Amino acid sequence: MNLLPHKSWNIWSTKNIARIERDEQAFEKEQREAQRQEIQRQRDERLEKLRNKVHARQEERKQGDEQRCLSGEKNEEPARSVNTTIKTSLKESLKVPWYSVLDKVEETKPQPSETREEDPIVKIREWEKQQKVIHKERKRKREEKKKQAPSFIRLDENGKWNPQVWEQLRTQQRQQRRSCKEGK
Repeated sequence: MNLLPHKSWNIWSTKNIARIERDEQAFEKEQREAQRQEIQRQRDERLEKLRNKVHARQEERKQGDEQRCLSGEKNEEPARSVNTTIKTSLKESLKVPWYSVLDKVEETKPQPSETREEDPIVKIREWEKQQKVIHKERKRKREEKKKQAPSFIRLDENGKWNPQVWEQLRTQQRQQRRSCKEGK
């Protein structure tokens, strides 16, 4: 009896296939929502950092202005700090940008020997040569085995039994035996 179609856990039933598709779609939707929330959280954090920076600078300026107004005299320290910040920003602007450095690295051309070694076509051709050598060697061995292995039925070129072929086989075997005995 084939009871599988009647079982609730049958993985091939249309109800279970539809349930799996719904679960997969719900999982993908949850993943997209979680990713969207993570991106939004990162945006909010960056925005908050920028706002804090701006507010901190504004407060420093206000405090500096209040101190000047209260003291009634000008301080040269803020001017010096501005000069140092200008100098440091100029130093940074004199540095070579990262994108121009990367372009110079890419401009260096590899040596022809390196490109030849890494070239997939060269590797494929080498592999093909090896396969040809292996194929020729296997073919040669197969032909040698065919020559050495005696068959029980000897036929002539036309595929018919011929007593002369048997006689030739016997003479060859006798000669081989004699040569073996003489060699010992």
